[in-house]
Amino acid sequence: MIVTPLLKKLGLDAADKSNYHPVSILVSWNELCVANDLLPRYQSAYLKQHSTETAMLRVWSDILTAADT
Repeated sequence: MIVTPLLKKLGLDAADKSNYHPVSILVSWNELCVANDLLPRYQSAYLKQHSTETAMLRVWSDILTAADT
């Protein structure tokens, strides 16, 4: 995880440490998991272009497949 201090507002005194807030970059963790195939195959959360809608489509597909068999 990379934590970068950023000024809270432009124009604040850069020498005063209390004018900063930490910002962590967690996107790299998600990219690492995707790149190394660490997420479950049908993971819907925390992925681009995936949502509860894609999760429901998967459940609906499983129901229809089970009904056909």
